[in-house]
Order: sequence, then C-alpha cells, then structure tokens
Amino acid sequence: SSPAGDGTSIQIFLPITDADCSTQQATHVYHGHGETILLVDDQQHLRETFHEVLESLGYVVLEACDGIEALDVYFKHAVKISAVVSDVMMPRMQGGELAARIKQHNPMLPVLLMSGYDRDDVLNGDTRGLVDQVLSKPVAVDVLSQALCQMLARSKSGQHGLLES
Repeated sequence: SSPAGDGTSIQIFLPITDADCSTQQATHVYHGHGETILLVDDQQHLRETFHEVLESLGYVVLEACDGIEALDVYFKHAVKISAVVSDVMMPRMQGGELAARIKQHNPMLPVLLMSGYDRDDVLNGDTRGLVDQVLSKPVAVDVLSQALCQMLARSKSGQHGLLES
C-alpha cells in the first residue's frame, strides 16, 4: 500500500487480437509483420520508449534524432522502410518538412506525425495532403498500433491520404 495522498498506480493489460484493424476501435493492439519503421524524435527518452514499443509490436526500427538525420537514414534504407513515424516539432527540420521531402521521393510511403500541439495547428494546407495520420502525444500503444496497421494496409492496397481518427 502507498502512503496517504500518494495515489494509486494501476496498469491495465489489454488482450491481443488478430482482428482486422480497419473495423475495430482502438482498444486492441495490432502487431506488425517485420516491417521497417523509420522513427524520428529529437527527445532521446521518447525515441527509446517508442523504439521499444514498436519492436514489441513486431516492427524493425531505424532511428533518427531530427529531420536532417532522418533523410540520411531514409535514403540509405529507402527500399526497406515501410513507414515513417515522426515528431512534429524538432530542431533543424520539423516533421512536416520531412514528410514533404520523403513524399517527393515516394508519395506512397505512409507518414505518421505525433504532436503535443493541437492537430489543426500541425496540419496546414500543405501538410494535410502529405501526411497519412496525425496523433496527439501522449500516444497510447493501442492507438499507435491501429494507426500503423491502417496506414500499412492502405499503402499495400495503393491508397494514400489522411486517415481520420
């Protein structure tokens, strides 16, 4: 038991399902199948946390600390990268510009942006057409897993564009 006034910490473990990601609400955790994700975040502790989460979901993870480094990693490994997961606000090159540069090279590559800011502030007119998904930080594992599942499914079927969440 904890001292009075300290509160209680509760962990909830949700069952894993193989349900179709397009038909379920985000309360299930959806696993990848070894796809490579380029993870971009300037905060090392967040990058490490997301790296662990993505690996636990069955993805291979490549990391970059900002948009400039992400472009270097992307062009070295473009053939095997299946999606990009990036923070929006970063030094040197922000997530929106990174998305634009990557989409110039491969318009079908799914790009997911994460932001601690309001979604409408993140998506200006240019970015809205380039980004496949925007999630608000903090991002729950089930929500992230569903977003990736949907983006990858759409990419494999030849569709792209913003997914409404």
